[in-house]
Amino acid sequence: MLSNADGWAVGDEAQNNLIFLHWNGANWQLVTVAGCDNQNLLDISMVSSQQGWAVGTRYRPTNCNGGQNRYTILRWNGSSWSVLTPTSSPSIPADNNNNQNLNAIHVIDTTGSGLGSIGFAVGDNGRILQYSGANWTQAASPVTQNLNGVYTVSTNQAWAVGDNGVILHWDGSSWTSISSPTSTTLNNISMLDSDGDSLADFGVAVGNNGIIVTYNGSTWTSSDVGSTHLFGISIVNAQDAWIVGASGTAYHWNGSAWSNISLGANQQFNDISLISVKKNPTSGWRQVFH
Repeated sequence: MLSNADGWAVGDEAQNNLIFLHWNGANWQLVTVAGCDNQNLLDISMVSSQQGWAVGTRYRPTNCNGGQNRYTILRWNGSSWSVLTPTSSPSIPADNNNNQNLNAIHVIDTTGSGLGSIGFAVGDNGRILQYSGANWTQAASPVTQNLNGVYTVSTNQAWAVGDNGVILHWDGSSWTSISSPTSTTLNNISMLDSDGDSLADFGVAVGNNGIIVTYNGSTWTSSDVGSTHLFGISIVNAQDAWIVGASGTAYHWNGSAWSNISLGANQQFNDISLISVKKNPTSGWRQVFH
């Protein structure tokens, strides 16, 4: 969510079209990009109205049913979405037919230009791709488990989570595996740098069976809110965070405890994004594709 009049969501392909929805402040508008069968979009990261990124399931580009598999990464240039290739600008690394989906992406602007300067995409079998303002390159990963969520804090820090409770940390030069308080699959992560030192001092990761893993600036601790799978987390500030999940599940953090929130729906909510220019959220959206 960029503003209360500019937000994006992604979902499964339809008739070989990649599906985006754009919020203009009044309505959701369908935006399609030519794609391939079963080339589904799984996550989106908007840097500004000038640039955004989306990732999804791997695909075969030759007539959509032949050739080697390729990563799905798309870029928004302020007016349209385009599918990146190993020869495009920016370029992406070749998949080498490894059948790996990219499950999550987060790119940020650290220069104030409105364009991404650092970011990561993560996916199956521990795959990590890095963006440093030019092209996407493959980064060394310390794990082979599927990675499901990633959050870029600054050029000096990023975090990723995945299957079997995996938690990874980026220190500006390399990724390392961090001791995790859970072995339950983690599906998403959101971090907060409240003092502007380029390091997170609060964070939350969510996962299957109601697991919530919280970061206090130095350590991760686990708790749970039942047995329902949780898929989305958005932190507004240290006293305001939101979680969504299966069967219409939602929770709100008030700085001391999580409370159940009724969404009035029983569908699975895969992600959530909220923004605020004040103390309390002014707008937000839940991604409802499932």
